[in-house]
Amino acid sequence: MTESSETRHEFGVNPKDDVFKDLAAVVYAAEGLISGTYTHQSRFAATLAEAHCGGLRGKRIIDMGCGYGTTTAEIARHCPAMILGVDASPQMIDLYREVFALDGDIRAWLRTKGAEALGPMHGMAASHLENLRRDFKSGAFSARGGRIQPLCRHLRALALRPEWDAVVGNNFFHWPVNEEKASCVEEGLCQADATDAAIGTSLTWLGQGLRKGGVAVLLEPLDFVSYDDDPSRQAFLEARNPIAHPIATAMQEAVNRILAAEHGVTRPVLRTSPIFRTSAMKGLFDRAGFDLIQTAFSEITVFCDPVDAFMVRMPMWLGSVDLPFETKIAIAARANDEVHEAARPEDLELPLHSECTVFVARKL
Repeated sequence: MTESSETRHEFGVNPKDDVFKDLAAVVYAAEGLISGTYTHQSRFAATLAEAHCGGLRGKRIIDMGCGYGTTTAEIARHCPAMILGVDASPQMIDLYREVFALDGDIRAWLRTKGAEALGPMHGMAASHLENLRRDFKSGAFSARGGRIQPLCRHLRALALRPEWDAVVGNNFFHWPVNEEKASCVEEGLCQADATDAAIGTSLTWLGQGLRKGGVAVLLEPLDFVSYDDDPSRQAFLEARNPIAHPIATAMQEAVNRILAAEHGVTRPVLRTSPIFRTSAMKGLFDRAGFDLIQTAFSEITVFCDPVDAFMVRMPMWLGSVDLPFETKIAIAARANDEVHEAARPEDLELPLHSECTVFVARKL
């Protein structure tokens, strides 16, 4: 069983449709107590939606690619009437429903999923999810009768009526774009044309549920965005990208050694996949029936254990590797121990810089 460097391996590509299999959603939830990056991004995206919608209070909002709910929690702070949480992953929707719609014992629920096998990440995920639920259910959105609706659906099959006021997508849009891009390449388009076609098609799908004048707020991490119209800025940001952190490189190299030696899998060290070129986005939004009204930028500097921070990325990093999820977690845990033992103290103390870009557009 081998996987060559020619295999699709960009971030966000899910060729076997099993990145978020089984316990992967719980692994991602552990990030909330390790670095809190998703929470910061969710708050930024929700704030931009609030600003460009003339306030979210009483409105109908889609949290597209809702995951386990960090963005829903931040949207809820602005008291909309309804939040539709949409994700293509049944595992993410199950966890989302457990946190926001039910009142059971989260730790007991996690145990039924076998989460104790994740070791310390199990406890971190449980604590984060308990805090997320407590905060959500004690807020004004819940007290004033706000409604949420979890929905497991792929973007291309969503088919909503155009009656929603805003769609907020945090770390979401690259998934359908990369999937559609792969299909376009298979049909014979070159990489650049396939990328633009995929963005346009995905924006068209996204806009179907928005009313005229509705707002789309799409946040993407630096992995997927290229400031090609400002090369000096792009070079500066690339040097600060988390994937360039020495611990990230060491983690991937350790994982690759184990994969090659014990499973016969050859996997490249992942790099960024800049599919959203800032110079092209205005035209792509225009052709899909949107007016791109703002391109916003934000960063967060996180001081945490970088080995743990990269550990929670393993489900995505190993998404295209054809091994059981439990095996992937075991490999990642071994790499974690190896890197902790061999890392230089100064590398462990280096902060993580997490930058993101948000495209805000209005439906014409």
